Amino acid sequence: MVAAGLDGRSVLDVGCGSGALSLVAAASGARRVVAVDLDPEARRVTAANAERNALSERIDVLDGGLDDVSDRFDLVVANLGVGVLNVLTPAVL
Repeated sequence: MVAAGLDGRSVLDVGCGSGALSLVAAASGARRVVAVDLDPEARRVTAANAERNALSERIDVLDGGLDDVSDRFDLVVANLGVGVLNVLTPAVL
């Protein structure tokens, strides 16, 4: 569960999958959410879910992975296994 108080904050959702974490962040007041996933189907589903929930104006689904992200974020979320997180952590910090 995402804590309240995301008003005005930026969020990066790594490995967005269906976009659940992106949707919760945007619905919790994040001003900007960037969702990334290497799987094109995951990106498509995330964008569709954002549209379906009227949150697409605050959720930006990138066509690519972390290499395409250059901004800094207030919060990074990821629903990934520990092995993948260990590999990705240096790229996020």
